[in-house]
Amino acid sequence: SKCRDCEYRNIGSLRNGFAECWGALAAGDPHVVDLFKIGFLADAAGNSKEGLNWLIKNGISKLVEIPPKIIDQNKSTGKRQIRQLECTKTGTEWVDPLLKDELEACEYPLHFVDFETSRLAVPYHKGMQPYEQIAFQFSCHTILKPGDKELQHTEWINVDDAFPSFSFASALRDAVGESGTIFVWSNFEQTTLRDIRRQMTSYSHPDKKIAAWIDAIVPDRKDGGRVQDLLELCGEHYYHPKMGGSLSIKYVLPAIWGSNEGLWRDPWFAKYFRESLDGALDPYSALTGLILEAERNNIADDEAKETAVEAVRDGIGAMRSYQEMMYGLSRNDAKHRDAVKKMLLQYCELDTAAMVIIWKHWMLRLASAK
Repeated sequence: SKCRDCEYRNIGSLRNGFAECWGALAAGDPHVVDLFKIGFLADAAGNSKEGLNWLIKNGISKLVEIPPKIIDQNKSTGKRQIRQLECTKTGTEWVDPLLKDELEACEYPLHFVDFETSRLAVPYHKGMQPYEQIAFQFSCHTILKPGDKELQHTEWINVDDAFPSFSFASALRDAVGESGTIFVWSNFEQTTLRDIRRQMTSYSHPDKKIAAWIDAIVPDRKDGGRVQDLLELCGEHYYHPKMGGSLSIKYVLPAIWGSNEGLWRDPWFAKYFRESLDGALDPYSALTGLILEAERNNIADDEAKETAVEAVRDGIGAMRSYQEMMYGLSRNDAKHRDAVKKMLLQYCELDTAAMVIIWKHWMLRLASAK
């Protein structure tokens, strides 16, 4: 819900807009608004989507006090909600044994990929429609075989003032090749590839091999393609109380990272470890920006100022940073462009590393459950 993700929800702070809005019913951590798909919860009389209002009227604000009887356990959403309540009350993680079969059925090499894209009302490239999508960046981590000690990383980002999506697709094919499972988090990557495939037809792109390659890989693995959605597996087979009611990788990664110290020392992920008072800092929070030495206008070269380039921490930030790098006021400043490029690469790499971290955590938990 919007309340769950409210930017003024500063739990434990004296300046908590959520507390001012909810008053006495702000108490509860986790709160009822943290329930998975709370907006679809029915009330005690079975009235659809009235569950949150019913809880408020009955003075229930703590998630653990939600009566299980108002949850429809015959539906997948209800089953997930019950799982959340149970795990939250006991403080335990749940890993479905059936997840083992799903993961072991995936063909090696394993490719973990993430895309960054942009849609603008006024496109920068000739012939494009308003809000037509371009794909400007990807990251790919690859595990070649079971037990492999090396985690390979490939990345690509557009830095040329030209329509990038076809070059993007060509570089992606080089990265993931013709075999193996392609792991994603949500169906966004498949949607993007279908978009590129349509653009190939619209713009009469001559490379039919790339088009055929996209057609072959885009379907889900269960439908003969190569793509496996980790978000889907997470929703069906995994829960950690620190995830709350979210399946976003920005919630799943911190939950797993904070509960498995072995990952902090793993050579694949050690560079993301930053110590905090309660163990380890969330890797996304640990991303740091750069400080550049940039010349002031109209002053001597030896009088320099420091210019900060903020770390990119989400997809919207990536899109904005790309626009800044390519078409912003500092686009002709080579040092500034390089810094923004570095931030974009750093963020996208973490997105795919996050998927590997989650995958490895699942594999370790399943192995220890034998």
